[in-house]
This record gives sequence, C-alpha cells and structure tokens, in this order.
Amino acid sequence: MNKKCQGCGNYLSDNINDLGYCVDINRFELCKRCFQFKHYKKVDEKKIVVKQDIDDYLKTLELKNYCVFYLVDPTNFIFDLETIKRLINSYRFYLIFNKIDYLAKKNNLEQIKEKIINNLKHNGIELQYSQILFNSIYLSYDLRKIDELVKKAHINRKKAVFLGQSNVGKSSLINKLLKLNDIDKKEFLTTSPYLNTTLKINQIKKRGLCLLDTPGYLDESNGLYELDSKRIKRLISHQWKNPITFQISSNQIFYCEDFIKLKVYLDENIDKTSITFYCPTALRIHRTSVNNEQTIDKKINNIFSDLTEFNYLTNDNFSSYDLNNSQNNLLINGVCLIKLNKGIKKIEVYKKDKIRDCLLIINLI
Repeated sequence: MNKKCQGCGNYLSDNINDLGYCVDINRFELCKRCFQFKHYKKVDEKKIVVKQDIDDYLKTLELKNYCVFYLVDPTNFIFDLETIKRLINSYRFYLIFNKIDYLAKKNNLEQIKEKIINNLKHNGIELQYSQILFNSIYLSYDLRKIDELVKKAHINRKKAVFLGQSNVGKSSLINKLLKLNDIDKKEFLTTSPYLNTTLKINQIKKRGLCLLDTPGYLDESNGLYELDSKRIKRLISHQWKNPITFQISSNQIFYCEDFIKLKVYLDENIDKTSITFYCPTALRIHRTSVNNEQTIDKKINNIFSDLTEFNYLTNDNFSSYDLNNSQNNLLINGVCLIKLNKGIKKIEVYKKDKIRDCLLIINLI
C-alpha cells in the first residue's frame, strides 16, 4: 500500500526500521514518529535531513516545470544566495520573506521590499518587486496572492514547490493555504518548533491546486545547527515579540548565550547611543563594559549555567566591521538581526563554531 504519512511525507510501512513505520497502516494516517510528536510531544532526534539531501533533490527537478516559493526570514536570507541563484531559472520564482511582522508594520513593507531587492542585486540576483512576497505566522499579508499564484501554476500544469531552511515556516504557510481553501484539517501537515518535522516530499493535490512541501535543513553556518531539541523549542517557540534595545554610553560587550560575543565601540564624541536586537524573546543576552571582559570571560559558565562550551572565546571565527549610517544591520545566521545605531564606529564579532555573520550593504531597518 503506497500511503504517505500526512505529517512528514514518508511512505507508511509496517517495518519498524523504516522512517515511515506505522503501527497500523489501515487505521492511522501518521507514522509512529509523527503520532508520538502530535499527541505526546516526543521527538526522535535521530531522523534528520542534511543540506546534501536537499541539494540532491534539487538536481532532480526540471525547474521549468515548477513554480518555486523559497522561504527565508530576517536572519538568514543573505546566507541562501547560492540556492536562490540556482532556483531563479524555474518556471516562476518567488522569494517569501517570512516573519516580516517582527521587523516592520504594513505601511513600511514597500520600503523593506526595495531594500531586500537592492541587497540581492548587490549580490548578483535580479528580482522584480512582484517576486518578493511577505508572510507572517500571525498576519496574512500576501497569503491570498500566494494562493492565486499556486492556483495559476496548477492551471498551467505546473507544480508549486515550497523550499527553505528548517523552521522557516514552510509547512505552516501551506496549512494556512489549505485553511484558506476550506480543506479538512485532517489534511494539514505536522508543524513543530523542532528541526526536520518534514522528512520527505509531501505532495498535496486538492481542488485546483497542487503543491509540494519539502524538508528543511540547516547547514553548519546556522546558529541552530546541532542544537538539542529542547533548546531549539525554547528559542523557536518563544518568537520575536518585541525587539530588545540597550542604551549605551561607553564601549560595551554583549554575550548572546554561546552563539556570539559582540564588542561595540563608540565614536569619541558620542556619549550615548543604542543597540537593538531583533531576536527570539527567549534568547538571553548578557551585557557588560569592555573593562570587565576578562572577568566575564572567566565566569561565563556561571552566567549561562545550562551551557557548557563557549568556543567563541578561543576559536578564530571572528569578524570586524567599521560602521557608517548606511551600513549598520548585522545578521547572525539563524539567531538575530542587530541594529547598531548612530554613534557606533566599530564592532568585533566572535562566533561559535562555523556560524556566519553579515553586515548588510543596505539596511533593512
């Protein structure tokens, strides 16, 4: 029986060693893994999707037959450039900027869109205004427009495929589209704050639409890479409610758990400015004067007592930037966007493992 799990997309199987193992294929629509997560919140951390899996899948696609929706968020869009360059040659390509309500209100969206386009253009990617779409967990934004594009692709005998990193919101967006079309909740995809809820390709073919949900992945440059599921849940479940702003009047250091250590230097003639973190509410940030650096470095394990390793103190994953008013948005891949306000002349960023950062050429906010 070729029956797919409605949660992760694996074919249901009575073989306990298969990813899609199901206790009773005739009775249940979910594999054991998805059933246990949905009803008991149990997570199987052994089942993961790596970037190579997605790269291999993309190689099998005849892009001319697909309408591609690629999802990004404010912390990671600039780190997905190579994948975006590969996908823009599809039948139709759209970049969906998710979680946009954390950065801007509706009346600022056109300005944000222009800045996204200009950042991409600087990196060799030419997109039209109509190819940038906005989405949010809580608000609709371009939901109806996305729905129209999916249906238009279906009329032209093309499949709509949703791609993006893990936890960027692909399955949640698809569920919103299904709800918009009054499709039974039993058809909804399993969503969660954990990595790799979707493990295989999910095809959904219903009244006037055909779309594919694909597994997400994280590469080594993302801050969430290889975190345990409980910590990911803590960070992802508590989404960005309000940005966190620190008023500063001298050179400061900000420790963001074990992700980064950020040193901030002020202009000599500035006696007060601020720095704003757009990040999950649960992200813990410890702030101190640069004069206390050695003391805090030594007792950082006491400050974040549940964490054991702070390799940004000893490794060589380091960046330094001289700032100006047109360049003051720093992205830490998968972790946060940091706005460094007027009066900050220089920053130094010490990062965990292979986490990447980027000072945007054109500020988003």
